[in-house]
Amino acid sequence: MSTQRKTIMQDVINGLLVVLVPMLLGYLLKVKNKTISSKLIKL
Repeated sequence: MSTQRKTIMQDVINGLLVVLVPMLLGYLLKVKNKTISSKLIKL
């Protein structure tokens, strides 16, 4: 039972990672682009 539970937890974690990682990366890229563009505007 415990091993089955572990695999289910891993599946849930993997699913969350698959969804969250791209979202986080996209957000970070957006923030980076904003700071870079604002710096360029200041120059």
